[in-house]
Amino acid sequence: MTATSDRPATARGADADSTPRDDARVDVASLQQALLGRWSELRSAARATAGEPAFWRVEGQSKEVHREHVLEQMHGLVERRQVWRAYPERLGGADDPGGNLAGFEELAAADPSLQIKAGVQWGLFGAAILHLGTPEQQDRLLPGAMDLSVPGAFAMTETGHGSDVASIGTTATYDPETEEFVVHTPFRGAWKDYLATPRCTRPPPSCSRS
Repeated sequence: MTATSDRPATARGADADSTPRDDARVDVASLQQALLGRWSELRSAARATAGEPAFWRVEGQSKEVHREHVLEQMHGLVERRQVWRAYPERLGGADDPGGNLAGFEELAAADPSLQIKAGVQWGLFGAAILHLGTPEQQDRLLPGAMDLSVPGAFAMTETGHGSDVASIGTTATYDPETEEFVVHTPFRGAWKDYLATPRCTRPPPSCSRS
């Protein structure tokens, strides 16, 4: 016959006395430092920036007002050079993509829209120039991308696929005679239905698409 009991079982060798031990303490500061990881100082600085009211999302704003607000916030990031760490030292950066990414992650605490717009400007648009351009092109084009005097876009997602750059069907062919790019979407799946179209400031055919 097997005896049963409603008393909870205790681990073998466990002390039946549940009184906390005086020496069983957590060093909160050390634990926090460990969780911050390799770029702890940069991550902490980015968190401090995200904690400033100037970078907070303002609830209730219209889409248009919110966009203007985020643009102002991005200029604030430029003033702190917080978003330049991945760029070459010769242009004012720090050649530190890892530290840049660590700081970028913290922007979501202020406003996810700010993080996304910063990611497009400096992580996609600027990074395309950095990693695909020649040194001459970098020196000529990156400063404008870095200081936001040249806002950029990165047309990546198409109807036929998600954020898979290798599957892009759209082509942009430079025409040296007209000094224009001819943008061609060869099939329906290459359409970019989810991206805002920049306002055309030049007469057709400069802003036409085929």
